[in-house]
Amino acid sequence: MTDELNPRLLLIAESEDVMRCITQQIGHAYTIESKLISTASQLTTALLNINAALVIYSGHFLTLPKGLSELKAFRKAKPTPLIFIGDLSSQQLVNLIKAGASDYLENAHIDQLQQKIETVLKEATNRSHFHEYRYRAMVQEGADLMSILDTQGNFLFVSESSYRILKYPPGHFECKNAFKMIHPDDLPELKEAFTSVTQVKRIQLPRFRFAGHLGRWHWIEATAINLQNDPYIGGIVVNGRDITVQVQQEKQIQLSNERYRYVVKATHDHIYDWDLIKNANKRVGTSLRTLFGYTNIEAEQDANFWYERVHPEEREQIYATLKAKLEDPTQQLCDYTYKFKKADGSYAVVYDRGYIIRNEKGKATRLIGAVRDITTEHREQTQKDLSQQLTDILSKPSSLHTNLELALNKLLTFSGAQLGEVWLKSYDEEKLNLIARQGIILDDQPLEETEPICLTQTDGIPGAVYHSQSTIFLDIRMSTCPKAPAAIQKGLVTAVGLPIPYRDKIVGSFVFMTPFDLDHFKAIRQILENVIAQIAPVLMQKKKEDDLNKFFNLSPDMLCVVGLDGYLKKVNPAFQKISAYSDEELLTQPFTNFVYPADADKLWDELKRIKSGHSRESFFESRFVTKNGAIKWLSWNVKVVMEEKLMYAVAKDVTLLREQQKALSNAVQQTLEKERARFGRELHDGLVQMLVGTKINLKHFYTTLKTDAPKPKILTQSIDYLDHCIEEARTISHGLLSVTLRKYGLGTALEEIAHKMAAKSAGIQITYHDLLPESTKLTTDQELQLYRIAQEATTNTLKHADATELNITLRSDAETLELVISDNGKGIDHNTQTGGTGMRNMQARADHMGGHIFFKNKKSGGLEITVVIQIDTHTPATLDALEGLKLPPDL
Repeated sequence: MTDELNPRLLLIAESEDVMRCITQQIGHAYTIESKLISTASQLTTALLNINAALVIYSGHFLTLPKGLSELKAFRKAKPTPLIFIGDLSSQQLVNLIKAGASDYLENAHIDQLQQKIETVLKEATNRSHFHEYRYRAMVQEGADLMSILDTQGNFLFVSESSYRILKYPPGHFECKNAFKMIHPDDLPELKEAFTSVTQVKRIQLPRFRFAGHLGRWHWIEATAINLQNDPYIGGIVVNGRDITVQVQQEKQIQLSNERYRYVVKATHDHIYDWDLIKNANKRVGTSLRTLFGYTNIEAEQDANFWYERVHPEEREQIYATLKAKLEDPTQQLCDYTYKFKKADGSYAVVYDRGYIIRNEKGKATRLIGAVRDITTEHREQTQKDLSQQLTDILSKPSSLHTNLELALNKLLTFSGAQLGEVWLKSYDEEKLNLIARQGIILDDQPLEETEPICLTQTDGIPGAVYHSQSTIFLDIRMSTCPKAPAAIQKGLVTAVGLPIPYRDKIVGSFVFMTPFDLDHFKAIRQILENVIAQIAPVLMQKKKEDDLNKFFNLSPDMLCVVGLDGYLKKVNPAFQKISAYSDEELLTQPFTNFVYPADADKLWDELKRIKSGHSRESFFESRFVTKNGAIKWLSWNVKVVMEEKLMYAVAKDVTLLREQQKALSNAVQQTLEKERARFGRELHDGLVQMLVGTKINLKHFYTTLKTDAPKPKILTQSIDYLDHCIEEARTISHGLLSVTLRKYGLGTALEEIAHKMAAKSAGIQITYHDLLPESTKLTTDQELQLYRIAQEATTNTLKHADATELNITLRSDAETLELVISDNGKGIDHNTQTGGTGMRNMQARADHMGGHIFFKNKKSGGLEITVVIQIDTHTPATLDALEGLKLPPDL
């Protein structure tokens, strides 16, 4: 190799002057070999044997076509770079660069030649190192195992890849013979092939096993090249690669193929292998005969065998889908379901699934797949789907007639029939009624515009089905039925009647008429019979619901179904009418949203009691707020069915009755208070005055007696008794007619009750708290009712509570007023809290005011009575309110 510190250059020039000029420019830096040429043939000779690091050329021969060819040959044979010096046109420069010139320098820039040479040499050196590195990487780091052997098989060289492949370093093979590391079973054939490489340049060796580390055998696939005459090689180059994994995979494929043969024998599917290039289809096994009645030979001899037997209605679509998938290189699988004609003329439903095999260009070359007869599964699934669809249709909230029409449409589509009818037994079980009809109309008018149609149990196809208790087939062309001519005119030739079985009885029938012959319906008879049997319970349940809905919709009372979650599930028209809410508004929010707020807690308590299982039936009254704000009193009768988690309720609108009762109660209360006032005045002005007069007379008589005479004891006792009677009469009079209430109002009257009660009962501490704002305004009737409730409550406490403390509190906010009377006594028994006369009186007075009263045992002991009323909204009824009012007889 040329010394890199003083590289040798070859200068080829066509002029001595040019040669001399170039030598003067670079001679001091490089060793230059000069060649002066005057012909194109001399150029060829000059380029043959070059032992230089770089060639410099000056002249025009190299730009000629022959010179360019010589340059191309030179550059192909040797990597020596070449610099051209001269003045060229643009096209000449392009041709020169394409032919292999490394660089170019114009004559005017000859002074830059040394710099140009250094640049080109540096680039050449870099390329040389790159090629050397690439070669080493390919040999030492490549995936192949490279070695050089002599003719006897001794190793002369082994690449570094031996360690990665065989787990042996290259030094392991020194002075060793390759044949001794070959598996004995592979040695004879391999030796014979290796020997032949001395006669030929190159040979593909047979596969062989080579011993690796720890005695592991590696399958090797190798090529031998005879390079004994190459001074740099001097041996036979063997380039091999480890194919152990590939061989194992091939064995696995062989095993899979063996298994495949056994699977074909064991499976019931029809296996095919379709060569798409030759359009030849190989069919495996005997399944074609067992499934469809054909032989493999007759199928393979007819290229259109399968195409012609796909059902005509599906054929074009199936093969169009197949073609699209075969032409799409991204598709690997095609599967579809269709009907295939069997040898006996019937059709089987098959599932065809095939895998597409493509070449390296993505073109489909083979289709390997299996065809399965799924007729039974398809029939069962079809039956299941049809049954579910009809069940969903019949379960819709529409009427039975509407739902049956939809169901008939579905059955007509499935069966291909053009007329369908449903007949059911009448209530008296004497006749069969036509419930629904769809399809071709044989009468002049559709069913809904005619009078109800009914037959006896022996008339027509419905009667024949009912009488025979089985499916009936009829050729309409042979029938004497009055409607047969009209049916024939419409193209209907076959009629079939299918029974509707329910609880071991036939309750009706489905009747169909079709333009197809009997065989068509017989093929789907089993499906239709099974489906009708499955939907019969739903149909009859819908019929019951339809019948009940007639009562439900006609009832003037409010009927509803309420879930235990507190939502209305169904309401009748009367409910919507009275409440003024739409069906959607009622069913999409909790029922308590419609209840008068003051009744909500009471209603929830009642619902909790029902849900807890204490009672399956409940009667109560509550107020309902209509959409327009009106308040309706409803009397509820509720029946709970825990199994369904539903409550069935009937509500009567008793608002008018309540108003009548309230008016009557107001009148009674006013009359009672008037009588109290009259009796109180008469007691005070009459009896009390008489008693006072009698006392005065007795005292006068007492003073007329002699002073020294003993006074009769009975006289003094009588005067004391009169004092007691007068005081009691006054107390009764004040209780009947509270002067304090009339003069000073409720607060002062309640305070007076507290003082009087405290005076009578020394063992109890009574306090009164008046927390009413001065702006609170109560009607006279409200004050009177609250006063009477306080009288009743405090009297009961003193008589029955055994209390030591009694608190009376009067308070209010902007809308409500509360009277709270609490003690620390023994409380009340909840089981009898509504049974006492006093409590019922207090409840009646609270109801009279449109308020509420609550009796609650305190956790700390004692009873708390709370009265809540609306203020500034109560207008008490008067006797005048009863004029012209018709009251019920029991009032």
